[in-house]
Amino acid sequence: MGLVLLLLAGGSPVVVAQAPRFPSEAKRVTVDVVVTDGKGQPIAGLTREDFVVKENGVVQSVLEFEAVDVSQAVAAEPAAEPPPAVVTNLVREEAGRSFLVVVDDLNLQPASAEAVKKALVKFLDVHVREGDVVTLAPTAGGAWWSSRMIHGRDDLVAALQAVRGRRLPDTRAERMSDHEAMLIETKRDPEALSHVSERFALHGLIGPGPSLEEDTDRAPLDLGQGHILVRGGASAVYARAKERNRQTLRSLGRAMFAVAGGRGRRAVILASDGFIQDDELSEFQLVRDAARRANAVLYFLDARGLRDAAFDALDVPLVHDNVSTNFASLEREYESLSSAGAVNLAEDTGGFAIRNTNDLGAGLGRVSGESRTFYLLGYEPADQKADGRFRRIQVEVRRPGVRVRARKGYYAEGGERSAAVKPAPPGEAPPAALAALDAANAARGIPLRMMAYVLGAATAGHATVVLAAEADPAALDLEDDGAAQKGALETFSSLAARDTGAVTRRERLVELDLEPETRARVARTWIPVIHGYELPPGRYQASLAVRDKRSGRVGSVRQDFEVPLLPGLRVTTPILTDAFQRAGEGAVPVPIARRAFAPGTRLVCAFAVEGARRGGDAGDPRVSITYEVRRRDGSVVTRAWPTPLPLDDHGALAGQFSLTLNRPGGYEMHIRARDELSGEQASAIQAFVVDPS
Repeated sequence: MGLVLLLLAGGSPVVVAQAPRFPSEAKRVTVDVVVTDGKGQPIAGLTREDFVVKENGVVQSVLEFEAVDVSQAVAAEPAAEPPPAVVTNLVREEAGRSFLVVVDDLNLQPASAEAVKKALVKFLDVHVREGDVVTLAPTAGGAWWSSRMIHGRDDLVAALQAVRGRRLPDTRAERMSDHEAMLIETKRDPEALSHVSERFALHGLIGPGPSLEEDTDRAPLDLGQGHILVRGGASAVYARAKERNRQTLRSLGRAMFAVAGGRGRRAVILASDGFIQDDELSEFQLVRDAARRANAVLYFLDARGLRDAAFDALDVPLVHDNVSTNFASLEREYESLSSAGAVNLAEDTGGFAIRNTNDLGAGLGRVSGESRTFYLLGYEPADQKADGRFRRIQVEVRRPGVRVRARKGYYAEGGERSAAVKPAPPGEAPPAALAALDAANAARGIPLRMMAYVLGAATAGHATVVLAAEADPAALDLEDDGAAQKGALETFSSLAARDTGAVTRRERLVELDLEPETRARVARTWIPVIHGYELPPGRYQASLAVRDKRSGRVGSVRQDFEVPLLPGLRVTTPILTDAFQRAGEGAVPVPIARRAFAPGTRLVCAFAVEGARRGGDAGDPRVSITYEVRRRDGSVVTRAWPTPLPLDDHGALAGQFSLTLNRPGGYEMHIRARDELSGEQASAIQAFVVDPS
């Protein structure tokens, strides 16, 4: 596998970050609209003539109209077919529903996280429909995973199991809620300070307990230095809450980027124990702005369940003779306000909060039900100025007694409006790349195709994985100096491990200097992009994004693949190619994503066999290889009978053969390996097309 080392040599270049651009442009605006009756049931059967769309009070002409109804679709068994070997962003996606589930593991306690998992599994089993796209996104930095239902259900459930609640419950007597700490630290609120001090005194942590007569107003507490202790504790609690909530809000902003674009209803579900409304954090407004730009609705799933039961479980010694009359009411009020930030965000973006219930699954059913019937309206604004201003949208329905839920507006192109996600720190992908890598829907600015190759063993217990992609040069803005066309592609990839939540990223800069002969070749083969990894066995999701450095145009693709258990016999992903790279005196086959070749093309198929048993006097493995080329109808074009596979110069079982096909049509390459010492067998299949065009 010298090929891989040669292609992947060298460090990653420094890539300059660029502020992300949202898909809602002034030239064409799409609004998804939900219309419900007085009981909250979606209304189907409306037509274009039933709607009136206004922008800043001015009626707009509805040029595009589509009614989407998924209420009749039913959940199906996962499809048995494997995912395609080659993925592309050229396929138009159907208008449908997109659910992005943000699991706020930073603010979830372990018990709450388990309740969330059960509710989300019920949601996947009962409320999603064929064609829905669901993305799982933890806030603590773990792997995001996207799947189209129903086929991807099992992968999502497995990825969900890797999420853990990271906020441990505070059972100390001197505990303090985030809301109390914020009031004391930032507002210098005397009532909150006295309330917490009173609770500390009741536990014997500071000063003497209060001496209060029943049915009298609160008496001043004589706690000596107790207030200083309370203020110090509040400062520490608030500092931790502020940083934790800032990270959660940034993840929410990133989620809004991920659901931007595409066609259909976009819902962001925040599963959390909630967080406070902290006016010190500007990220709150940035999330609101991002939701408007992305046409996304946020729903808050309060994982704490019934709050009355939770309050009754609080360890507060309520003794009649020494507790003020409003102590319990303040405890309830502060408890309720501990999630005010999440509740307000949901309401501000057009969603709602699911709270004070132990049936979280039923609450998620409301989210699904609200969007099972919706309408897509497209118009070209009368005001075409690229001034970056917010344009208010109002959608009306010419029917009495209905309720309309639609986006509140959008930001026009231009201006210096802040982005909802701040620039990434050094060493991380810029926001534009993250948005394309995260998005469940492929970006189509640059046509792409990609194939994941699982090759030979690398370090102990890891396999070499190569993402081989190709980008269409026709979509690039290249500078022509007369002798050559020049430009650059910024390329980014991300690998998410389903079962561990680990994330690995790569970035490479592809410099382009295309002379006429090279231009003619890449017009046919496209521009190659190679990213390499070393991975342990497991299930992975690979995302690749490329960005034209000159125009800012972006394309992306996503593919699921598996690295098998390495001790067993296996055939590495065959490299079927007509591209070669010089290495010493020979030519090394290059992995490509293309699977269409002209008649008469000389193809080379290279592969290796791993995991064969060693034995005999020399301790060498003994493996025989059989291969066949079949047409799509199953008829055999050519066959090689079992042939011993020799060891190469590095002691590996590596094979290579060539073929030339002239008859157009679809074909499959079948390779079968047999371990003559153990009797095990392994196989691999590659599909390809001979196409005169």
